[in-house]
Amino acid sequence: MKKEMSAIVLVFAVFFLLILPFSLAEINLNPLAKTIYNKGDSLKINGYVRSADSGNYPLTVYLTCDTNQLQILTKNMNVLKDKDYPISAEVTIPFSMSGDCQVAVNFGQEQANSELFKITKALKGTFTLVPLSVQLGDEISFTGTVTKLNGDNVNGVGTLYIEKDDKNYYTSNLEIKNSKFEFKSRLESIPEGSYHINLAVNDLFGNEEFFWNAATLNVYQKFKINALLDKQQYNPEESLKLRGTVERTIGTKIEKAEAKITLDENEYITEIVNNKFELEIPLSSGMKSFYHDLAITVTDEFGNMGEKTLRVYIIPKEVKLESGVSKDLFSPKEIITFSPKIYDQAADTIQDTVLLTLIDSKNSKVFEKQIPTNEDFSFKLNQFASPGTWQYTLKSKTLAQKDSFNVDTVEDIQVSLQGQILKVRNIGNINYDPRLEITATDSKNIPTTFYVTTGIKPNQELLYPLYKGLKPDTYEIYINNKGEKFENINVADTRDLPGKVTDFFKQATGAVVGAPGTSNDYKPLAFTLLVLGALLLSLFFVTFRRKARYEISRDRERRLGQQRLQQIQSTPESKPRFGKATQDDVRDFRQRMVKNIQEEQGIKKQNIESDSDNRTVRSSIERKIIYDKYKRE
Repeated sequence: MKKEMSAIVLVFAVFFLLILPFSLAEINLNPLAKTIYNKGDSLKINGYVRSADSGNYPLTVYLTCDTNQLQILTKNMNVLKDKDYPISAEVTIPFSMSGDCQVAVNFGQEQANSELFKITKALKGTFTLVPLSVQLGDEISFTGTVTKLNGDNVNGVGTLYIEKDDKNYYTSNLEIKNSKFEFKSRLESIPEGSYHINLAVNDLFGNEEFFWNAATLNVYQKFKINALLDKQQYNPEESLKLRGTVERTIGTKIEKAEAKITLDENEYITEIVNNKFELEIPLSSGMKSFYHDLAITVTDEFGNMGEKTLRVYIIPKEVKLESGVSKDLFSPKEIITFSPKIYDQAADTIQDTVLLTLIDSKNSKVFEKQIPTNEDFSFKLNQFASPGTWQYTLKSKTLAQKDSFNVDTVEDIQVSLQGQILKVRNIGNINYDPRLEITATDSKNIPTTFYVTTGIKPNQELLYPLYKGLKPDTYEIYINNKGEKFENINVADTRDLPGKVTDFFKQATGAVVGAPGTSNDYKPLAFTLLVLGALLLSLFFVTFRRKARYEISRDRERRLGQQRLQQIQSTPESKPRFGKATQDDVRDFRQRMVKNIQEEQGIKKQNIESDSDNRTVRSSIERKIIYDKYKRE
């Protein structure tokens, strides 16, 4: 048992001897000053070593970054046992070393490592942009400070980019001295919008940094144009006067700019002075009517631009009016087509209306209406339109065209038979005067030709009973004027005696006035003339007798007036009395009035055959005389 215990103790003793470090020296490193270093920074290493034995031992210091290793220090040290010896090393970090790094110190058989630290090429910076918003042509100032991460100054170069929508519009190199730089420039000819200012910096030790969106710049290039015309509408050959002002989006003063005005295909240039412009444009006599675009474009040398469009209205000037009537001779019932057109100063048609007036050959107005231009308007002549020259007038707002056309003469009739009544209708447009030539063939095949006077006005009808010219029988009637035949026509005079007498007088009267339907028999004409002579003689005697009675009545009234005048003059004049009338005055007045009335009635009986107008005049005269006499009394 004792042997086993001894063996176990021996094993443990050997184990502890193996795991305990066998150290003859000791290395102690002080903590590093920073945990992050830039390239070119100074790396200082401090600490001490101690040896358990006196002797000469080698000392080496390494900088290890990832897979790269750089030997910083190598030397031999004579040391005494258990005595501290300082370690001090300083190195400028070269541009080749970067990443996660550590300092390793070897002394004799011993090695010690520092804490991990980082070597980076990153830089930091602060930047200022003035102003933040500009108009093209304005100057910007971009300044800044770039340092190492520990704040140490750097010297190097930089590249500035002004970028928009992943496109660089401006690039410039910079010099960084003692960490400072300044960039000034006047921007021009770049699009309007928001830009990023980016900066790439490199120093002498290989530190570098790309400062994305170091500043944001808003760039404007638009001019605002305010423009007015002196009028809203213009006539051709007038002058158009244009005035306007131009404003920047940022700032106020426009140094130098020009305005280009385009009207149709003509261009005009004028300078912008104190942000204002004026221009007078003459309009041509043949300028097209209605609306035109007047385009205004203002630009400067930096790329600023403004646009504005005004609408210019040109009043149509009526220059020519056409009726569009294609011919000058028409027949009744024919359609006349009017295609009126108004042409303006540019020979373009104007859509409007014109007043169409039609005057027939008898100088009577038959039609008047407003009709549209650039369209066909149809007017159909009446079947009975009067022949000859018709006048028509087309009137627009300022023009009038007067012209004429002719309506052809149509002489035609339409004949028909209703029983034994021949109907003749004038379907022409002039009086139908030719006599009807009628051939009637009776039942014995004996032809008889007779004539009927017409004188029918257009659209009128003549009725002629065949029994006036034919004996009772059955006939074949042939109208030579029209070439029409009517067969098996029974002719019989069914009139009674009064009817025959009436027709006789009608026929007689018709013969005198030339009524249609009369034949060539002169007996009715003689009888009519006899009757007219008797009527004229009777009228002469009546007129002579009336005139004689009128002269007798006037002579009688003249004598009566003279008698009354003598009575009034012989009556003594009485003095006027004033105040109320006495009973004697009233009685006397009544007696005189009764006497006057009786006298008047007597006069009326004597002149009972004179006309009523003369009696009224005489009575008025007598009343006036009585009234004057009463006033005198």
